[in-house]
Amino acid sequence: MEKGLGKLGKKGKRALIIGLIIVVVVGGIFGLRSMAKKRAAAASANAMETVTLQKSDLTQSINVSGVVESSETTNIYSTLNYAVKEIFVEVGDTVEAGDVIAVLDTANLETDISQAEINYGSAIDNQSNSITNAQTSLAAARITAEQRAMAVANAEKDLATAKTDAAKPFDSYTYDRAITEASVTLARKTSDALTAQTDYNKALFSFDDYKYQNAITDASIALERKQSDLAAAHKDHDDACSATYSTPDERDAAVAKAQKALDTAQNAADDARRTLDRAKTDLTRAKDDAVKAAKDKADAANRAMTDAQRAYDKAVLDKVRAVNDNRDNNKKKVENAEKALAEAKK
Repeated sequence: MEKGLGKLGKKGKRALIIGLIIVVVVGGIFGLRSMAKKRAAAASANAMETVTLQKSDLTQSINVSGVVESSETTNIYSTLNYAVKEIFVEVGDTVEAGDVIAVLDTANLETDISQAEINYGSAIDNQSNSITNAQTSLAAARITAEQRAMAVANAEKDLATAKTDAAKPFDSYTYDRAITEASVTLARKTSDALTAQTDYNKALFSFDDYKYQNAITDASIALERKQSDLAAAHKDHDDACSATYSTPDERDAAVAKAQKALDTAQNAADDARRTLDRAKTDLTRAKDDAVKAAKDKADAANRAMTDAQRAYDKAVLDKVRAVNDNRDNNKKKVENAEKALAEAKK
């Protein structure tokens, strides 16, 4: 029925509805008139007629009370609660099928029809909007479902990757190489330190003083010789002073010569003493310098060994820290991936 009315348009639907209402109203009017006739006939039968007696010519007649009815009657009524606006037939008129008998007051009906049409249009629009909204919601739901499925797939992929990475052995090549290099350096610096310490001990307890001892020995021999010469010069001077001379001038000349020889011998002996002292000083200075140099070298080697030890310890610690950090990071990645997967599945 709705599909048929929808094809008629607003004017066609309104005409069809009004026609149906008129047919129903006309049927109701015929029913009302037939009932009115019956009631009038019954009232005539029960009514009493009175007259005044008077002299008149008698006429033979018969008066009969009753109701004249058609052999066929039809009740006409309307199922709509609207007032009759106009009636187009009288009692006794002949009507045919399709004749308009009466018209209802359709002012309210037309308002109701207009409102019904408005409601119908609104219902159609609402239905269209509902369908559109439902389609939009469905499309959005499909997109959301696809996005959720994609998010779940990505989260599962990330989790698998995180677990794979966590299961891989730690790549310690860089750290192992650093440890090896630090170990080689430490071994070399340790050897250098031991060598330097040995050199220091040699400088301290086994200094090579051969050259200096030779110089001291030579200076000592020279000093002894010069001291012997000095002793001889003293004797010659003493002899010159105690000798007997012919003349005072001869004595003065001999003594002066002996004194000059004595002075020369004394100077030579002093030079020899200073040479010996200088040789001894050179030995002491050389030994001290050698010890100091060896000690400085040993100290430097020990510092280098200590630095190498620190570098080695740091390399080992860096590897341990890197292994722990890698383990913790992989664990955290797996936990985050598991949380992301759980969120994606909600």
